[in-house]
Amino acid sequence: MIKSEDLRTGNYVNDYKCDPYKIKTISDTLRFYRKWVNGCFIENVYPIPLTEEILLKCGFEKTYRIGFGELQPCYANLSFGLMIRCNSLFYDYIGGRIEIKYLHQLQNLFYSLYGKELNVEL
Repeated sequence: MIKSEDLRTGNYVNDYKCDPYKIKTISDTLRFYRKWVNGCFIENVYPIPLTEEILLKCGFEKTYRIGFGELQPCYANLSFGLMIRCNSLFYDYIGGRIEIKYLHQLQNLFYSLYGKELNVEL
């Protein structure tokens, strides 16, 4: 389950309880009023784990960047890159890093950095 405050209108989520494996986008009604949409409450939506397939569908390319003095695999979209470390994806910035596990987290981070929606082709 996802906390409602972690979601923005347009985020993609899975609807396991109401309609197995159906991907939905969050609407204003679902996010702000916690009402049911298409017969489903926000308590019944779950995050979509990031996979290579989803990253590629979002316009990312698998590439390599220098990190810690050696080439490391990453996924890049324009100037936005996610580094792979310890089998997890991280967005690195000066002063730290953010682990990204789910599609809605990636959408929210991208929007925060660029002020526009990430192009998601699911």
